[in-house]
Amino acid sequence: MRSPAFTLIELLIVTLIIALLSGGFMISYTNLREKAVFDDDQSKTISIIQKARDLSLTNLQVNDLETDYYRLEVKTDGITLTGYDIDGGTRSIGSVTFSTGITSDTEFYADYSPPYGTITLSTGGQSQDFTIADSNGNTSTVSIGIFGGFPEAS
Repeated sequence: MRSPAFTLIELLIVTLIIALLSGGFMISYTNLREKAVFDDDQSKTISIIQKARDLSLTNLQVNDLETDYYRLEVKTDGITLTGYDIDGGTRSIGSVTFSTGITSDTEFYADYSPPYGTITLSTGGQSQDFTIADSNGNTSTVSIGIFGGFPEAS
């Protein structure tokens, strides 16, 4: 008479199915986490560009610095925002360091001059595009320039 227990084959099949499902969920989770890190760097990039624009339009003093212009430097590993005062002094206002595996394809700087947010690009011209990308194929192109008469990032 046969016992009502599971056979070894049945247990192996169930274990294999569970392992396959777990592997699929793990890959999805890893991709989702990496996309979240990329999206966070993208958001910080846009925020620091908007901060440069806002400071130059409002002409606010930062750390008691009477600002002549704000320089936004885009490098392959991140972005820095520095205020330059009329006497030649500088103050670091903010920076974004890209997470591991995320880079920019272009290096340049943009000077934002108060009180109207006039932009002077190191590359010349009215706008500059750069792309941030990660090793998984996530990309985002950002444009800095004068759009609709106002300095913008898109």
